[in-house]
Amino acid sequence: MKAYDPKKFDKYLPCGTIVMLNKGIKTMMIMGYQRVVDGKTYDYVAVPFPEGLLDLDSMSLFNHEDIGIITFLGCISKRYALFDDFLKKKSDKYEFVDPEITKIFEEKK
Repeated sequence: MKAYDPKKFDKYLPCGTIVMLNKGIKTMMIMGYQRVVDGKTYDYVAVPFPEGLLDLDSMSLFNHEDIGIITFLGCISKRYALFDDFLKKKSDKYEFVDPEITKIFEEKK
């Protein structure tokens, strides 16, 4: 199993990335971003891997600096790059509909 150093990656890692937290005993799969709880914003929302979302209590919140190692890197695509840029800039210009994908489906009609 190849492991990656999280310090070599800017936040935010793509959904589907599998990480082991510092002092962790269980791998976690990233499934979301920027969750605010009690006024504190966390970088990531994750679920245990390989079990996934068992119930709402199985979700964990953590920050990029809490990641010890990355054991699997999720899909990095053009779409992810756009969303990553949106998260970093906190811009309101992110389009949740990809015009290229929409065009493909339009052509099939």
